Amino acid sequence: YAVAAISYIISVKDNGVNLAFVMSQLCVVISTLGGMIFLHEAKTKKGYIYTGIGLVLIVAGAILTSIF
Repeated sequence: YAVAAISYIISVKDNGVNLAFVMSQLCVVISTLGGMIFLHEAKTKKGYIYTGIGLVLIVAGAILTSIF
């Protein structure tokens, strides 16, 4: 947690609050992928498709927010 908090503070200083907050919320993507890869969370094929679509939408939203 401390590393994430320090990274967030440095990012706020360099990039501003708007961009830093959006980028800090991408931890959901890393957590989801980590759970599926390292913890071997079982999902159905439909579950993997929905998860993949959700992750793509999260990343696309973060990119669009950071551009505009």
